[in-house]
Amino acid sequence: MFGKVVRIFFMVVVSLIFLFLFIVFLLSSAIKFQILSYPFMSASLQEHNAYAQLPNIIVGLVNQHAQFEPGQQSIVDGQIKQVLTPQILRGTVNTNLNTLLSYVNGTAQGMVFYVPFSKLNLPNTNLPTNDYIDVDSQLQSQSNLANLHNIGGYAMFSTFGLIVVLLVLLLLHFFLCEKNKFLWTGVLLFCTSVVTLILSFVGKAAIQQFAPSMVHGSNQPVQQVIGILLSSVGFDITTSWIYVALGVAVIGIIFIFIQVLVDKYTPVRIKVHEPTLAQPSHY
Repeated sequence: MFGKVVRIFFMVVVSLIFLFLFIVFLLSSAIKFQILSYPFMSASLQEHNAYAQLPNIIVGLVNQHAQFEPGQQSIVDGQIKQVLTPQILRGTVNTNLNTLLSYVNGTAQGMVFYVPFSKLNLPNTNLPTNDYIDVDSQLQSQSNLANLHNIGGYAMFSTFGLIVVLLVLLLLHFFLCEKNKFLWTGVLLFCTSVVTLILSFVGKAAIQQFAPSMVHGSNQPVQQVIGILLSSVGFDITTSWIYVALGVAVIGIIFIFIQVLVDKYTPVRIKVHEPTLAQPSHY
């Protein structure tokens, strides 16, 4: 009886650790294969029409750093929107995004960003006049920026490390089950998928609730950019988690079905009690 209680206790502990690490795995894989992936990022921004929202953000940023004469601000705002169209901004953002992600993933040693300041021709501003910003010197002087180099490699290592740990935990849970091994392992996978679905829908609902207010209700460019990223990249990431959860649920159902087949086709062993010889009675 005591051994059975210990076995059940360790099964519960292994299940909780598996669930926690699975959520960590979702975050790690999202960083490596989505946030640090140029094809995913550019496609997500394009799909959610994020580039069309950038001119208004740039207008707000310029207005914070420029001094205009009376009546000049509206003219400059119109000039910015005329020059920096969503098509031009798409090319600029994609170029800089590719540069940044190449450095972060370790395929490039330095970063040179392109910002078309000269095309604006703005009066009385303290914005840079050079369109190309070389940040190599800042990378050497600031350790925080230098630490970004090859962070994609660490994300890849942690993601595949988590996969190995999750498989080991799943096998451990399987062998800890005294009976109905496939059934309880399938239940663990199915419960994991349910928790993942709940987190995904909660995250998606939170993004739909707060991201628009960050984009349209704030005058801070940083908050507006974060809102755009949440409404596009964050939305697509939580959507992918839903597909992952459904896949895990299918695997869990397959495990449960295997248990049904095992129970159906495994012959039942019936213990036959051999008759004992009657003892002679003594009178």
